[in-house]
Amino acid sequence: MNTITERMNKTIQLVTSALLLLLCMGCTNAITPNESKELVILDTDMVPGLDDGLAMLMLAQSEHVDLLGVTVIAGNTHVN
Repeated sequence: MNTITERMNKTIQLVTSALLLLLCMGCTNAITPNESKELVILDTDMVPGLDDGLAMLMLAQSEHVDLLGVTVIAGNTHVN
C-alpha cells in the first residue's frame, strides 16, 4: 500500500510541475486562440517518464498549435 501512495504522490508532483511549467511558459492563450493555429487539448496519462512531458512541451512551443489544455489521469497502473 505504501508504494501505491508513493507512486500517487510522485504522479501528483509531476502533473503539478508540468502544469506550472505550462503556465510559466505563457500557454494561457486559450481565451483568445489564434485562428491560424490548430486547437489542441492534450489527453495524457502523465506517468513518470519523458514522453508525455516532452509532447506537452513540444505542443506548447509549436508555432502551429494553440494548446488549450491538458487532461491528466494516473496511468500505467492496474485496477484490482
